[in-house]
Amino acid sequence: MGGDVPGVRSIVSGVDVVAEEYDKLVSCGAADALWSEWDSDWEHGANWQVIPVYASKELASKRLGSEYAWEAMILPLSMIWPSTWALIFDNFDPSEVELAAFSRLRGNQELVEHSHDNPGHKIFHMGIDIPEGDIGLSHSSGEHAWEARGDWVVFDDNENHRAWNNTDKDRVVFYMDLKDGKGVSNLRLVE
Repeated sequence: MGGDVPGVRSIVSGVDVVAEEYDKLVSCGAADALWSEWDSDWEHGANWQVIPVYASKELASKRLGSEYAWEAMILPLSMIWPSTWALIFDNFDPSEVELAAFSRLRGNQELVEHSHDNPGHKIFHMGIDIPEGDIGLSHSSGEHAWEARGDWVVFDDNENHRAWNNTDKDRVVFYMDLKDGKGVSNLRLVE
């Protein structure tokens, strides 16, 4: 993929940093307990799960209730993902990031075509654990076939999109919801 977006390019250049922190969590067995179903304005279901890395105060309040102490969630996340946080916030202002997470699509599963209500947002996916086989994302702008760690795509999730994983293994990507899509409007979207 390509594009002239310094923040996104820096995250992609740091794929090994992000993957190393994720791989440490997997190798110690902690990842399995942290995967959670994450609904949004459209229910993705049990086959699409996330491990949060960062959530804006607004998103945490919306998901967990306004009485939930955002700081109680953010502090442990910053300690689990210190290098990933540094990479994100060296390149994006926190006001630009709604959510950063690892996203898992289970093996032999598909997310049916859907759209969200996030005006102005752009979604960034970067491959972390990509098994060989037929794995992809389809969007009104085209189709992206996942091939390897570090593959990436940015798309507008307000438009119809779907994803599939026709392998026996889980697909994991690093996911960022960029609130205002700042700087990504000139990016080539799904190819």
